[in-house]
Amino acid sequence: MTKRKKRSAVSPSRCAARRLKLFRKQAGLSPVEMDQAVGFENGKTILLEIGHDTLSLSNLVRICRVLKKEPNDFFNEEDYAPHKHEHDEEVSETGAVSDWKLR
Repeated sequence: MTKRKKRSAVSPSRCAARRLKLFRKQAGLSPVEMDQAVGFENGKTILLEIGHDTLSLSNLVRICRVLKKEPNDFFNEEDYAPHKHEHDEEVSETGAVSDWKLR
């Protein structure tokens, strides 16, 4: 019997925030340097990275220019699948749910 995992989704905005921090660090920029390069007010990058501000399309385009990335780089589908945890459940093809434990 094939089993598929029942997982909670990670929001695209959360994935974009994680990617922003990753790409900024890969570029060797501090949050303050990123703010200056993009033309943000001081602290905007940090607010975006921790999810306390929403990443608009226009700001995403500006960020992409600075980081030399494409907008779709911030929304990789693999990021939407959370890692396995002890509380995950497995769902069989018939829809039966069983507890799944990381061993």
